[in-house]
Amino acid sequence: MVQWARIPARIKRLADRKPIILKETGEEKILHPTVKKPDSNILECIPNIDKFSKWSKLIRSTACVLQFIRLCRKNRVKNRPRRRLNRNAKHPPILSGDHHITRLYIEHTHRQLHHAGAEATINECRQRYYITRIRTVTRDIIRRCIPCRIKRESALTSHGDHLSNRLAHHRRPSPTTGIDYFGPLTVKIGRTTNKRYVVLFTCLTTRAIHLEIAASLETSSAIL
Repeated sequence: MVQWARIPARIKRLADRKPIILKETGEEKILHPTVKKPDSNILECIPNIDKFSKWSKLIRSTACVLQFIRLCRKNRVKNRPRRRLNRNAKHPPILSGDHHITRLYIEHTHRQLHHAGAEATINECRQRYYITRIRTVTRDIIRRCIPCRIKRESALTSHGDHLSNRLAHHRRPSPTTGIDYFGPLTVKIGRTTNKRYVVLFTCLTTRAIHLEIAASLETSSAIL
């Protein structure tokens, strides 16, 4: 009830206050420039205007300059990944290709790559060092490498001699025969041990072979 009794007093105080008058102002006109200020970097690249007598020449020259700047920026963007490399990759130690230690390192890299080619060996060596005359030295090492030489060599193929006239024409077997002996061979006849020889007959036309047993090397034993 006390709160309801205080309400008329509050209403009276609000009625005694003067109304707030808001002053209406007209719309202000704000002007913005419509011309964009040119970049200072572009202005520095524009050639001297006083040296041109035609507008077309000035446009062509300025376009060439801006195109050159754009290409340079593209090259900088392409070279950004190189900045992530370590110091040895950017500035590798320089080794002389004529030194014995350098040749040993190239040979070791070549063996580590399981006797790879020259280009693969060169690329692997350049990951750590810059070697002078590396291509010439690497090719010389690979040329002297024994496993690589074995891998490069092809199997030899033997070519037979040309047939003679007596073999080129058709003939019956054994018109001409060669004879030879080999032995002695030990054979047992009963309880005795004897020597025997083998007679080898070769047909010179067909290269056929015929074997016979000879009791000795005498002429009588060779007569069939």
